[in-house]
Amino acid sequence: MGCTVDEGAGPPAPVADKTVGLVGVDYVALGDSFSSGALIPLMRNDASGCFRSSNNYPAYVAELLDVATYRDATCAGATTADLVGLFGSIIGGCSGLASWDSPGSPCRASFTEANGVDTKARDARRIRGELTRAFAGVRDAAPGADVLVVGYPLLMPERGSCAAAGLTAADAVWASRIGVLLNRSIERAAVANGATFVDVSRASRGHDVCAGPDAWVNGRRDRPERALSFHPFQEGMAGIARIVAEAATGEKLPRLTGDAEPPDGSIVRATPLPS
Repeated sequence: MGCTVDEGAGPPAPVADKTVGLVGVDYVALGDSFSSGALIPLMRNDASGCFRSSNNYPAYVAELLDVATYRDATCAGATTADLVGLFGSIIGGCSGLASWDSPGSPCRASFTEANGVDTKARDARRIRGELTRAFAGVRDAAPGADVLVVGYPLLMPERGSCAAAGLTAADAVWASRIGVLLNRSIERAAVANGATFVDVSRASRGHDVCAGPDAWVNGRRDRPERALSFHPFQEGMAGIARIVAEAATGEKLPRLTGDAEPPDGSIVRATPLPS
């Protein structure tokens, strides 16, 4: 989902309001569309094509940590080992196979080879090697940084399904298992490179696509001014940010409301691409 890099952190400052300052932190956020916040208002006008929101989880983290500088390099086009594709093919390719309230697991069957190999489970495990190399690159580029690697939230309910999910109940359970395997690969790759893995799946229980007003993640249809299909809402971004900030500081933080407010003057704008 994303990678958070804190450089130059000193001792934690006393808690003030809802922020926990880490003195002198230069914060860099990396990640794909789950991090950039595609369709969440307001879209930033730097880094055209990345669909980077001013209310994505890195923006909230920058606020909570009261950073010195904040550079957002998340991008909807980022495809390290094609993480989004792992879910995208499940969701995009399976939502029309059967009604969500039908029996069976047609989606899983469509990704199972004749020899019984579950290709999505296989790919979720294989991705560990690609991620290990990617995280090693981050470590080499910023050897003195504290690196937090953020996992993916739960997309599907732990039991049952709904119209927003577009998968049968059995396929929803299977898709959740693929998510568990993916997060496990991310965690192992992070640990192998001395990074901290931030598990957001536990906190996102009860906030899946079928959770109605409590959902952190959008369902199968794009919702302009809210979220891309099967991507976090602003509410989900705020919830994820709190978990990340708590992992960075060791402090318990309150629930976030309203828009993200990184410290004045902290935002480093992206360099425009050459025309």
